[in-house]
Amino acid sequence: MLAIPTSSTTKSKTLQPNILPCQIHHSGPISIAERYWNPQPNNNTTATSPPTQQSQPPASNEVTQHFRGRKLLGKTINLPSSYTGIVAQKTNRQIQIPHQTSSTHIFTHDAENDEEDEEQSLPTETFILEQQAEFNTITTWDHEKVPSSEEDVYIKGIEEWIGFAESIHAYDTPKTAAES
Repeated sequence: MLAIPTSSTTKSKTLQPNILPCQIHHSGPISIAERYWNPQPNNNTTATSPPTQQSQPPASNEVTQHFRGRKLLGKTINLPSSYTGIVAQKTNRQIQIPHQTSSTHIFTHDAENDEEDEEQSLPTETFILEQQAEFNTITTWDHEKVPSSEEDVYIKGIEEWIGFAESIHAYDTPKTAAES
């Protein structure tokens, strides 16, 4: 299991993550010159619209950038205002969480279930994730077309997880006698 401790004393730096359609064999910070990475609002709609459709003004969340001679089109996703994305790094530090047993556990004497019960009684190792930065938007990129939630697994995943989180944290309002 992983845990992210809350820290009110340190303010994380804010980043703009980008998901590129390529594999880069480097992980860690790099020095970026603005002349090499400076996405511009997408003013060209021909790459996103078939020639038979009438061109429409681009959405404000679409951007264009050239990377190593290849044209990339991107879509910026804004996280809801109540959400904060974080960039975290796993550490080897652990949090000791006292093991809690369930009072509703039913004990059986099956040979198969005995092994399962032993695994459940062991304390869970909980490693600390250290927050490196935070973000409120994320940009996904594709070659020659703007990524869409129907085709891009990252956009689809982000939208599904936000929808899932909103569903499980939603409260049903109790009906009053007048509404019934």
